[in-house]
Amino acid sequence: MITDIQRELARLDREIRPDGNLGDRTVEAIRAFERATNRSERGEATEQLLAQLRATERWPASRPGEIFQDCPECPEMVVIPTGHFTMGSPSSEAQRRDTEGPWYEVHVAKFAMSNRMITVDEFRRFVDSTGHRTDAERATGQETGCQTLEARTHLPGDAWMRREGRSWRNPGMAQDDDHPVLCISWNDAQQYVRWMSTLTGENYRLPTESEWEYAARAGSATRFNTGRCIETTDANFRGKNPARGCSSGQFRKITTSVQSFSPNAWGLHDMHGNAFEWTQDCWNEKYIGAPANGSAWMKGDCSRAVLRGGSWYSNGEFLRSAARTSSLRDFPSSQIGFRIAKDLTP
Repeated sequence: MITDIQRELARLDREIRPDGNLGDRTVEAIRAFERATNRSERGEATEQLLAQLRATERWPASRPGEIFQDCPECPEMVVIPTGHFTMGSPSSEAQRRDTEGPWYEVHVAKFAMSNRMITVDEFRRFVDSTGHRTDAERATGQETGCQTLEARTHLPGDAWMRREGRSWRNPGMAQDDDHPVLCISWNDAQQYVRWMSTLTGENYRLPTESEWEYAARAGSATRFNTGRCIETTDANFRGKNPARGCSSGQFRKITTSVQSFSPNAWGLHDMHGNAFEWTQDCWNEKYIGAPANGSAWMKGDCSRAVLRGGSWYSNGEFLRSAARTSSLRDFPSSQIGFRIAKDLTP
């Protein structure tokens, strides 16, 4: 017999098995809640727990590594722990660029990040709900559509160009619903996180640049979170041009499903490759004067925003944890997608 407590857990999208027993992840989530509220760890659904859930309307995500959703159709989020790290790259790092320095220490408070990039299916739900038209769809004149890799007319080879009709719906390559959405400008990503915030009552946003690098590294201090090298069995990129000292591999010429490769140590998929990701920050050539508390750096060239992670088209060096570039906020490209973040209470 299904109890009121089990019905409430099911309403909050926690796993309830057909026999009425709690799923393993639900039991662990209850234990995390009990630890956070200084209760004895029982991992059981009690009347006291039911009252708390009805009062909060959601699970208090407090344990690093916990995966949660604020609504049944919301992206899965993973809790990123509080910590310190050294941001940027040392002068000794192979293929380092001056924009990756100077090295400096950053403290990052606990927050949550989507464990994968926003997918085509998730972005479609947003568009269906709001009627949003992306920058690529609204562009006129010479700057029309999304920048994609197109065959040149009467010339050999391909070239990157903006083309009318190219958008997240048709980014110049075949995509399934679980591929990362492409041709999304920084402005479009901001509209998505505003919608998520309204939908859930939570504070969703883009990750800051320092949060992004901290989460990508996941405790590592090497060129990649996979170590000194990254292979095309680890990530989707132009494997024919690997990072210096690494093995050559496959060039797929297309995005892959957002969970095609193993996650990093903190449960995040595709922090290297597949699609560049927007961050909240304005562009600055160097880290001189950058905030050391994990917040967004909203000074500098704010017509541009920082991009991280590399893409399906990138050479291996651009997937390094410290590698960074930028683009105009209204610029859509079939190399660019995004993931989301949200604030958590201490």
